[in-house]
Amino acid sequence: MSLLRESGEISTRDKDNDLPSYGALDYFQMHFIVMGSVSNPSELIAKCKASTVGHFSKKHVVKINWEGGKIAEIVSKDQQLDSYLRNVLLEEGEIYIDPLEDHVRVYGKWKHQQELSLYEELVQTMDRICYHIKAFMNKQK
Repeated sequence: MSLLRESGEISTRDKDNDLPSYGALDYFQMHFIVMGSVSNPSELIAKCKASTVGHFSKKHVVKINWEGGKIAEIVSKDQQLDSYLRNVLLEEGEIYIDPLEDHVRVYGKWKHQQELSLYEELVQTMDRICYHIKAFMNKQK
């Protein structure tokens, strides 16, 4: 495949195919997995967003908002998790809890490979969320 067509136009698309030809992008997403069967997925769906004020270096989180099922109510009551999230959400943007048939995923936004980092406070935050998910799943048995 050539980027230069007979007409002289430069294109990143193959004339016989509608898909772009630049291949996989260098964006990644970290997933934390909690194994276990999910009996009622609607109770385990949740999204965490931060309400912020300020710009650039003066930006800070004023409120943590959880939306979703029963798990959102549980994690929103955890004060320790709330303090972790106030720092982590500035970097992560949003955190999602997504149940599947045999496991639950906890993940943040897509990041370019140069921005990808794993830091202690993120691990503590995700571990705390996973703890609540596991406890909720065990209570359902």
